[in-house]
Amino acid sequence: MADIPFFGNVFTHIDNVIETMLLGKTAEIMTVFSPIIGASFVVYLAFVFLSYFDNPAEQIITDLFKRVFAWTIIIAFSFNIAQYNQYIVPVVTHFGEFLSAKFAGVAQEQVSDGFDVMLEQMLDAIGKKYEEVDTFDVGGYFMLGLQVIFMLPMFVIFAVLAGAYLIIGKVISAILAIIGPVFIALFLFPATRQYAFNWIGQVVTYNILIFLTNVLVGVFIQYMQSAIGDNLAITFYSAFIISIGSGLFFVVLLKIPELASSLGGGMNMNGISNAVKAVQTAITAGKGGMLAGSLGMKGARAGLDWGKSKLGMGGNTLKPIQSERAGK
Repeated sequence: MADIPFFGNVFTHIDNVIETMLLGKTAEIMTVFSPIIGASFVVYLAFVFLSYFDNPAEQIITDLFKRVFAWTIIIAFSFNIAQYNQYIVPVVTHFGEFLSAKFAGVAQEQVSDGFDVMLEQMLDAIGKKYEEVDTFDVGGYFMLGLQVIFMLPMFVIFAVLAGAYLIIGKVISAILAIIGPVFIALFLFPATRQYAFNWIGQVVTYNILIFLTNVLVGVFIQYMQSAIGDNLAITFYSAFIISIGSGLFFVVLLKIPELASSLGGGMNMNGISNAVKAVQTAITAGKGGMLAGSLGMKGARAGLDWGKSKLGMGGNTLKPIQSERAGK
């Protein structure tokens, strides 16, 4: 099988950019917010201690112990950037790939290789079919071209959109990792804990997006292997099977963001799906507008011809009148 690490190189470059440019900004972001959070926490402590007046000593000790224990954990992971980068960042940025690797039974570094395997299967099958065609067999080349044109477009659309979902998951997870210490610190205050839980929901959602996309790509690879076979034979039947299968898997792929957002409890991620639907709607509306414009032009021309006939401006309508006057 040909070694074409196209998608692997793309994902590697993106990971390098994320690690060097994005994740290095975590400490700078926390430096901006730490004075605000620290001052707010001091005020919050004052109100907590004021609330302990007229309460039994045992109740105060128990409540204070619980609060101090929770505050210690929160401060350790939000204000200590070294511990945050060591323990929290890998979970935020790579948990989806970890689940995908466990599902596929491969190393975590080989998760993105499924895209290259999918591309290699397609190119190897086309290359083998090309080698089977004789040099001067024009009809054979024509039939091969028809098969490629028939099965390749939907395959490319599915592969590109699946890769886009993975890139979205990687980039957004890195952005969530950058702002993570700020939202973890919001656990200190009861009024802001909902925002911290929302951050956790987003982390879970985008990691589930990565996991589900990799699972679907793995299923599609098995589908292609069963359609092409071990001998990599391309016929019109196999081309039809791949084209239809790519279209069906593309429809399933459009539902993955909705499923991920439902499972993770994060925001709705139907942006790409809605964008695709919007483009389809715009194309349909454009065709309808062109048809309406064509019918309008025909109606305008018919109305103009009718008006000319009524005003005596069309054809030879004045000739009978002139001949009648000449007879008189």
